[in-house]
Amino acid sequence: MTKMVEAQFILREAAAAGLRIGTDGTEVIMVAPLKMPWEFRRSFERAIEAHQAEIITLIMAEHSGHSS
Repeated sequence: MTKMVEAQFILREAAAAGLRIGTDGTEVIMVAPLKMPWEFRRSFERAIEAHQAEIITLIMAEHSGHSS
């Protein structure tokens, strides 16, 4: 699997788990429900850190089509 495909998978799974992922173009932010188990949340944090550049690229590309 390429890093971009892995990043797409991470974003889909995060959304399905109720996580909100965003970026300002340089950093990634994750907002997790308070009831989410810490280790589950931490596993997403590690995956996001490992694919940060690709995740930023995907989010920025998604939002570039939504701006007016």
